[in-house]
Amino acid sequence: MLRSVERLLAMGHTRIAYVGRVKGSAVGNERLRGYRTAMKAAGVFDDALVFDLAFRYAAGHDAIVRALDAGIALTAVQGGSDEIAAGAIAALRDRGLRVPEDVAIVGFGDIEMGAYLRPALTTLSSHPTLAARHLRELFDAKAPAPAGLVVLPRSLVLRGSA
Repeated sequence: MLRSVERLLAMGHTRIAYVGRVKGSAVGNERLRGYRTAMKAAGVFDDALVFDLAFRYAAGHDAIVRALDAGIALTAVQGGSDEIAAGAIAALRDRGLRVPEDVAIVGFGDIEMGAYLRPALTTLSSHPTLAARHLRELFDAKAPAPAGLVVLPRSLVLRGSA
């Protein structure tokens, strides 16, 4: 999340919402940590822009509808998943807003559908093939046990939504 939020900030966005599961989710907390770190470093963190919802399409749609109904100004959305980002795009379009001209959107996970959305979804990749290789090595009885935490690299996949 840090890399994608830093990119949004560099593009001039300061009202960046984060939508994703936080409470009860180690993964969600880690993603929020990256968002919060980037926003605080830029001096623009606002807790009102954090929406703790499931990693689902409806959550992204609901968060954007609630934000707009409450008069919360947004220039960008960082979704905790690509599904959330897709829901956010739908809600923005429902309200007559354009992506990325009015609100930029970034997802997380690089699901196949993201490349086919219009606009195509900018996202952080998850490298499933690399993850599968590491898992296979973990279960291979002949392979040595990993020395500790295995960190998979993330790439920012730039597409039309941001």
